Order: sequence, then C-alpha cells, then structure tokens
Amino acid sequence: MVTINDIKVKLASKIFTINDLELLKSIGQHIDSEENSGLETLSYHKGMTQIRENLTADQIFEEQGNKSITYKKIEQITKGVEWEHSLEEMLAALD
Repeated sequence: MVTINDIKVKLASKIFTINDLELLKSIGQHIDSEENSGLETLSYHKGMTQIRENLTADQIFEEQGNKSITYKKIEQITKGVEWEHSLEEMLAALD
C-alpha cells in the first residue's frame, strides 16, 4: 500500500532533479492554486439560516419535492416480487 509520505518523497525526488526554472515556477504555481482552491472561507453570516416555526412534515416534504406513497401503491409496485425475507423477519430486525 502506498502512503502519502511515499508519494511526497517520490515527488520531492523528482522536483530535485528539475533544473528548468520556468517549469519549477509553473509547478509551484500549480501547487499554490490547488492548495487555495476549496479553502474559501465563508463569512459567519453566510452560514446563518432562518428558523421557521409551526411547519408540518407535509409542508417540509412538499417544499423539498418529496412525494408520499400509500401502502396500496407499494403493494401494486411490489406485486409478484419474491422477497428473500418475510415481512415478520424484516419487522423483527427493526427491534
């Protein structure tokens, strides 16, 4: 298994063999840009959200685009499907 330190040592060895100044500058710039990408610090206020009260589960589901399904619909969809475990076994596993 290759470790992070193994990779670092190999990269360092390769970099030490490079004598082209422009290539080294380019590698350094690339490393700098990779280090800085994804490290954007968000302000405290961007992390804040409004807290809403008295919402029902149905309102939240509707807002998120979730649609409920009835037992009858599930029964129609799974009609003829052979289950590896019985309903009783699956319910017992939940306990």
